[in-house]
Amino acid sequence: MPLHILKKKRSKLISVRISTFDADLEFSVDQVAKVKHVFDLVCHTIGLRETWYFGLAYTDSNNKQNWLKLDKKILDQNILKSDDGFILLKFHAKFYPEVLEEELIQEVTRHMFFLQFQQQIASEELVCQPEACILLASYAIQAKFGDYDPDVHKPGFLVDEISLPQYVQNEFQTMTGSMWEEQISNCYAQHHGLTRDEAELEYLKIVQDLEMCGVNYFNIKDINGTEMWLGVDAKSVCLFAKSNKMNPIRSYQWSELSDMSYSGNKFIIKQTTLPTLGGGTLGRIRPNIMSSTTHIDNVCEEISFFTDDPDTSKLILDLCKGNHDLFMQRRRVDSLEIQQMKAQAREEKARKQGERNRLKREKDLRLQAQQDKSELEEKFKQLQDENNVLMDSLRKSEDANELLSEKTKLSSEESMLLSLKVGQSDSEIQKLKAEINKLQENNHHLTQRLHKYDQIMQQLSEASRDCEAENERLKEETHNLKKALAMTNKKMMQSTSNNIAQHHSPNASNNLSHNGYALPVNQPLAHNQVHAVNQSAHASSISMPTNVPQSNTNPFCVYSPSSSISGVPEGGNVSNRNSNDFSTTGCVDVQQLSQEIEKERVEYQVKTRNIEKQLQSLHTELEFLKYDEQGVASFPSNSGQQVPEQQIYLPRNEAQMRTQY
Repeated sequence: MPLHILKKKRSKLISVRISTFDADLEFSVDQVAKVKHVFDLVCHTIGLRETWYFGLAYTDSNNKQNWLKLDKKILDQNILKSDDGFILLKFHAKFYPEVLEEELIQEVTRHMFFLQFQQQIASEELVCQPEACILLASYAIQAKFGDYDPDVHKPGFLVDEISLPQYVQNEFQTMTGSMWEEQISNCYAQHHGLTRDEAELEYLKIVQDLEMCGVNYFNIKDINGTEMWLGVDAKSVCLFAKSNKMNPIRSYQWSELSDMSYSGNKFIIKQTTLPTLGGGTLGRIRPNIMSSTTHIDNVCEEISFFTDDPDTSKLILDLCKGNHDLFMQRRRVDSLEIQQMKAQAREEKARKQGERNRLKREKDLRLQAQQDKSELEEKFKQLQDENNVLMDSLRKSEDANELLSEKTKLSSEESMLLSLKVGQSDSEIQKLKAEINKLQENNHHLTQRLHKYDQIMQQLSEASRDCEAENERLKEETHNLKKALAMTNKKMMQSTSNNIAQHHSPNASNNLSHNGYALPVNQPLAHNQVHAVNQSAHASSISMPTNVPQSNTNPFCVYSPSSSISGVPEGGNVSNRNSNDFSTTGCVDVQQLSQEIEKERVEYQVKTRNIEKQLQSLHTELEFLKYDEQGVASFPSNSGQQVPEQQIYLPRNEAQMRTQY
């Protein structure tokens, strides 16, 4: 019937939601549409051409999965609707190839099987070893994320991606999530360079080696009522013990089976073999299980078992027919469609391989360019570093040259200074030697002076004792002198007046004074006369000769015109003297002489102490001169007179010597 006539007859549409392992698809179809129409829509949408492996399934009220018949309408197969009015269907693989990598032609077909196996392993429908689970998970991560990059794939990026079966996690309870992630990441890093299709193909190669891969299990009972598992796969029908789905008890290849049928919940399998000669099998007849009745002339073996319900028996028969048809189709020549698909697949594979090689070459060239760039950058950086080092060394060498030139200049100046200092030091050494000789001579002279000072000290001490005795004597004579002075004063005045009268000229007056006339007693001495007396006393106290006057000689003398010094007679009789001698001695004021004597005595004591201190310092300096010949000092002369300074060398510290040189 034409399509436009069907559109006119459509009175109502139904919504269908098909869930695949990759996405959910929603379609609106006519309520009288068949399942084949929806199936073709799904295949066309996802680009699938190997449609004979797949089918549409639904979950019934007993939570069992049933397959829809493509030649029947959707609403005629008792499918439950969801709360929002959609008919929920699943697009899954119904049949499995014998060799996945050889029979699956399209990449989308391999991807659908990859997703279904991944879901079966996570839901524990497909059991595998923990090592295989880790390896499969690493290939799944490679297919999803591409090559491993430690800068991008930080620890923790697989937290939501790890879908290991629960029985594997229970077996290794000590393993934490981070430990599982580390194991998977180590395997994932080894898959560098695999594309998504290659990673999925490697995944399928590992899965097809599992014992439970592609097997549909059904719960049955044998004639004796023993519960068993019936497994239907691409190669055979197998019977398993209830406790073991891995190792079958019996296996019936599709080439050994002649017929299958069911009646209610009883399922019958007929195995046909040829007569044997000598215990060997002559051959097997290819069975024809498409019809319910098959005429077989050979020996037949019938296997009967019981299922849970007739629907299960019906499902088993449907799977057996489909697997048997595929089994027979693989052994025939490929159809034109399959040949075209394989040719297109080869072309697509070659194109992708060429593109992959081109991308690989470009990637290698890019990596090489990046590596060359990094090497050049590193080399440029090294050259820059070397240049900086050379510039630094150049600046340092220039600075060093400047310092060396300055040091050379300084060293030349220092050498000149040193040469000058050496000459100066030589001259100073000569001077020092001369000074040492002088010091030795001065030391000898000082020793002689010290001896002379000791003699003078003894003489002064004796003179001081004589002065004390003379003071006592003078005190007694003073009283007698006062009386005699009164009488002599009158006589002197008379004689003076007479002389003035006789001689009226100044020369006569000067001659009179030179002839021995003295000033009046009561008249005080003139300033020049007092100074003459002080000088005479000072000379007598310091430069006293070695021969000291006798005790009867008066040491306190006054100036007289005749330059004669006479003492006062011991008798004290002034009247028995002549007039000239009396006038010479009478002009001296006794009281003033006593004061001068006391003053000279005090000065003498002070000078004596000063001389002792000078002698002590001279002794100390002479001790230094014995050990060191460096430095200069001066000594004052004796007798209170200024004499030329005597130079001696005083010690200087080592720091001064070093600073000088």
